[in-house]
This record gives sequence, structure tokens and C-alpha cells, in this order.
Amino acid sequence: MQVVKKTDSKGRLQLGMAFANMTFLVSEKEKGEIIVKKAVVIPEKEMWLYKNKEAMNSLMIGVEQAKQGKFGQNPLKNKKDKSWLDEIED
Repeated sequence: MQVVKKTDSKGRLQLGMAFANMTFLVSEKEKGEIIVKKAVVIPEKEMWLYKNKEAMNSLMIGVEQAKQGKFGQNPLKNKKDKSWLDEIED
């Protein structure tokens, strides 16, 4: 479906409410031809997880287990020595 849209005085093009608060990649293929694609942006520090299939699978298993209320034992529950707290960074 093609629709005629006109940019405003600042070059902005409104896509409509159906596309509100979404992120897009915009590229110029040829002069006068613009490609607009919906996108998801992943922070650079988190990209490793998407590249590491083993880590991602492990994470997804853990998320599924958490949804089902399956949690492991707390290894620190019965620990009387609290010196390990000094090693934790804020």
C-alpha cells in the first residue's frame, strides 16, 4: 500500500500512531529512495550474550525455570561468616 506523505519544514515525516515510540533504521539506497526498517537496538556491552549461543541458551533456561518458580538453593543461606560481603562491589 502506498500513501502520500509530506515532510514538515524541518524534514520530519510522520508515520502515524501505529508506529509511535518505535526505533527505525533509515538509509538512502539511491538519491530520492529511502529505506525505513523497524529495528531493535542492543547495547554494545550486552551484545556478547546474543553472539554466545551457549550463554543465551543457559539464560533462557534460567528464565523459564524462574517463571515456573524453580529456584536453586541459596548457597549463602546457612553461612554464618559474612566476610564475603566485603568483596561485593556497589
